[in-house]
Amino acid sequence: MKRAELLRHLREHGCVFIREGGSHSWWAIQSRTIAPRLLATPKSMTTLPAKYATTLVSPLRGENADRHFASGIGFSTRDDGLNVMKRILLTGLLCGWSLAAGAAPRLTCAEPVHDFGVRADERELVRHAFVLRNEGTETLQIGEVKTTCGCTVARLASSALPPGGTTELAVTLNLTGRRGAQRKDIRVASNDPRQPELILTLQGAVEPDQQFVPATALFDHAPDAESPARTILLKTRRPARLVAARAGAEWVEVRAPTNATGTEFALEVAARAAAAEAGGRNSQVWVELDPAPAQPLALPVYWYVPEDIVIAPRDLVVPPRGAPGTRHLILRPGRIRAFQVRAVRAPDGIKTEVAPFGDGYRVRLHGDWSATAPDAQVIIETDAGGGREFAVPVRRMPVP
Repeated sequence: MKRAELLRHLREHGCVFIREGGSHSWWAIQSRTIAPRLLATPKSMTTLPAKYATTLVSPLRGENADRHFASGIGFSTRDDGLNVMKRILLTGLLCGWSLAAGAAPRLTCAEPVHDFGVRADERELVRHAFVLRNEGTETLQIGEVKTTCGCTVARLASSALPPGGTTELAVTLNLTGRRGAQRKDIRVASNDPRQPELILTLQGAVEPDQQFVPATALFDHAPDAESPARTILLKTRRPARLVAARAGAEWVEVRAPTNATGTEFALEVAARAAAAEAGGRNSQVWVELDPAPAQPLALPVYWYVPEDIVIAPRDLVVPPRGAPGTRHLILRPGRIRAFQVRAVRAPDGIKTEVAPFGDGYRVRLHGDWSATAPDAQVIIETDAGGGREFAVPVRRMPVP
């Protein structure tokens, strides 16, 4: 047996490293009956001195056993001819013998894995109590209880268990915002020498009774452009009848298979308007089912109406004092897919440069902004729509 194997054997059988001596190592067994400190060096050893042998044997007789929790056996390493294998075997036998003869706590749980099944409401709290038991012959001390995330809270009723005693570990899992398969582990630390950490598990799944796939109808076209309808699937876990589907705004159109019965319904949703300002707008499609769900079914609809030409930033922020500075404007296609910049008019003292940038343009403005008027603007002239102009306001930073 090599040194690494011996050390692994000691740890697996509850031995704890104490310290290194001048020519030996000190190890202890976590047992109230006996804790021999065993030699684990690659040197030969002598026979066991009588005083240490007495320390080893007397606790096993049951008299004053508790006083020997921190006592142990020390081995010198003088070269007397004993080979390394004999020392290793003796060390392993002493470690195993003391564990078998000594008393120790033992933490167990009859059902370490709890399956909470399939939950439909993601706002629901899953509660379960794990029953912990001490099947050892010494008092069990439960230490830190760790959960895998903040969504899981664990509360222990009692941290000290006598032999044969039980306690409950109450666990609460918050399913808010969670979908699909769920698995959460709870790690319980104790003074059980054979199993210092017990792992408990909560597992299950969150599948709502009704859900839209995809969850939102998104549109990003111009008002006068042809809008293809989005197909949204409404899926239910149980058969239902689709009573009606109605739009929450005039610009939303919806077609649905009313009076159909099943577990999946295809909704055709479109966003159309003769004219609309640039920017985003929101609405819903409301769906009625029979039997009615616990919560109203609403499909979110979002329509982003692009600008004719997208200019970023929307305004130029310039320094408050007269230090020269450089600012840039980026122009990209919006509703108008192809355009050219004919000219840029900037405040006095500001030089301009226009260069292609991707599918648009970049405008560089450099100079002294100190003389810029409070209502100054940068005017960009394009060839779109017969020569449309776009104004970008200039905003001065406040004086600190």
